[in-house]
Formats: sequence, structure tokens, C-alpha cells
Amino acid sequence: MSFDLLGLKKSEQQSETTSQFAQNVVVGEDFFSLLAYLELKKKAPNSTILICSKEVSERDLFPSYPSFLRGKEDIEFVKSLFPELSNVEGLESKPPMFFKDGDWKEFGGRAKPEKLLEMEDFFLGETLFFDLSSLFPTLQDPLVINEVNEFRETKEIQSIEITKPSDLVEKDYFHIHLSDGAALKCENLIWGRAPKSFIEHLSNKNVLSDQFIEYLEGLSSQTILNIEYYFDDLKLSKEDVESQRTLFVPQSYTHDWGHFICEYKTKNEQTILSVLCFIHDDSLSEEEIGKKIRLLKRNVEKVFSNFFSSSEHTEYIRFKQESLSLEVDDQKYQELNQNIKSVDFVSYSAPFSDFKGLGESLKSSDHKLSGLARAIGRFRQHKKIGD
Repeated sequence: MSFDLLGLKKSEQQSETTSQFAQNVVVGEDFFSLLAYLELKKKAPNSTILICSKEVSERDLFPSYPSFLRGKEDIEFVKSLFPELSNVEGLESKPPMFFKDGDWKEFGGRAKPEKLLEMEDFFLGETLFFDLSSLFPTLQDPLVINEVNEFRETKEIQSIEITKPSDLVEKDYFHIHLSDGAALKCENLIWGRAPKSFIEHLSNKNVLSDQFIEYLEGLSSQTILNIEYYFDDLKLSKEDVESQRTLFVPQSYTHDWGHFICEYKTKNEQTILSVLCFIHDDSLSEEEIGKKIRLLKRNVEKVFSNFFSSSEHTEYIRFKQESLSLEVDDQKYQELNQNIKSVDFVSYSAPFSDFKGLGESLKSSDHKLSGLARAIGRFRQHKKIGD
């Protein structure tokens, strides 16, 4: 599959004062930012730009995090959008377990787990084990990824200004100033980073109410440390395969340091063990982060000794900010959002400006989608932008 991205290639002779208009500008590096970009590009091939600061790779697009799809309501919502998930057996998870006294134990039993820190209880919810990339095959096409990398705008954003369009054709609701002095003007701004970072870049905050700014700043982003272990010749026992679930490994039995959250799966004849923890102290030095990585490796390799003793492995370390808010008040967003109708947020903390195209049950329910279900729902709505 190939896309006509030539219309976005900029002349090497551009000056620092260049101003360019595009109907759509997408800002972000993650899976859902790129999905929104490719969808909008189909409708406006020469007027859609992606601002993406790092090179895109399939590994980063589809990180093997422990599942961000949690809870019965969220699972049923995703199944309603992808009916094929209802026809596959063996996707449902078993109850999560924690490691203590040399063995795995279920939550709610006689054994007491170590204290769960902020965000960790999210992973107690039931989940669905499936390959996210199978639902969006476009982003597995190397040609698509290569073309995105060739034509993405790599300059950093210096500031954003909300404006009132003076042109009825080129409706420039946003002026985006880049680090090289160039400016992008656009009608629709799709923001795939944390909503808080949009406010941080906004130069004329006075056009928004204090309540709305406070709301967006409250949609938190989490610092995540994630290590993926890839085992090529791991022979899992029948018990290992059938006990697929979310596993909690304490970081310490004497301090309230939280847990390393683990899941493993088989893909392309490899077994992938993915381990995640939240870094709650944003002031950690590189040395302290290094200590955390060594602690993770030591604890995980001890608990999963049967994995590491029976197969060679490679590992991939990821340290990044993920916008993951578990309680997003969509109604409040709809009440407060009066001045930036043309900005859309994507990914795990994206608020819904309405519930169009998501089913009547979601409109009438008090349940608030979270994590992966929220991100997928927002993407489905982005498919309708520009229609």
C-alpha cells in the first residue's frame, strides 16, 4: 500500500519565515496519531501534515505493553467496533496474580499483596489478549512507515496560537510556530501528545477560560519504564500457555515501591515477555533510572527463571511519557470547550467532544471509557473528520 505524500515534500530552499497552510496538522509519535494522520491523508492528500519528532518504527508503533484494555464495559465496546474479536476463542484473560513467598497467588485470597501504587490497580481489571496490529494492518506495511518517515515534519513546536480565520477558504484557526522559524497554519489540529502539553505550547492562553486550562492540565501523563524480552526458542509448558494473565512482581517486600506488571504472549514464533512500571518521581536522575532498570531485570529474571534459563533472548528498553488518565470527564469537557472546536485530542486520555458514531449505549451510560478503548473510540471518530 502506498500513499501520495509528494505534495508535502518541502523545498530545501525554504526560508526561516516560510508560512504554509494545511487543512489538517497531526502532532504525535504514537500509534493513534499515525492512524489519524493516514486517515485524514486519504481525504486531503496534499493538505495534511504530520509533526513527529522521532523516527517511526513498527516496534514503537505496537509496543507490547501489558494490555491497556481493561474492564468488561471497555472490552464489550471494543468488540462492538471489531466484531471479529467475538469469534476468536482463548482471548479472555484469567484473574491477575501476584508473586509472594516463591509462588503466584490470586488477589482476594488469604495472602496479602504488597501495596498497589497509583495507576497499578487499573491492571487488575479483566482484559482481552489480542494482537492490536492485526486490527490495523496499514501500519504493518513497511512502505507506509518509510514514506511517513520521509515526509514527516521533524522540527519541534515552539508555540501555538489560536486565531480567528480571515480567509473563508483557508480557515487558519491555528498558527503553529516551529523551531526553525517557519510557521504552519491549519484548520484542524489533531493532538496526539498529552493534552497538558498543548496548553504548555499555547502562547495566547487568555482565549481560554481558567477552568478549561485547569481541566486539560489535569489529564495526566505517566512516565513509563517498559522492557520487552524476546525469546526465540522458548518451549512453554501447557500450564504456562493456559495461564495467560497479568502478573504483578513486587519491586520490594520492605518498601512501598509498587510492582513490575508483566504479561507474556507468543507472536511470530517468539515469546514476548513485557514488563512495565510507572515512574512516579519525575526528578529521577539518569543514575537512579539505571538503578530502576537493574532492579527490574534482577526481580523479573528471578521470578521467570524458567524463561531465562531455557532460551536465549534479546531485550528492548523503552522509557517514555504516555498520556493515560483513568477518569476523563467527557461531559465537563463538552461544557468547557467553547473556543477550540477545531482541535481534537487522540490517544489514551483524549476527551470526547461528542459521542457520534460510538453507539447509543455509550451516550446513555455513566461508564467512562479508559485506556485503549478510549483511544480506539476517538480514532473511529477521526475517520469522519473532513467528511
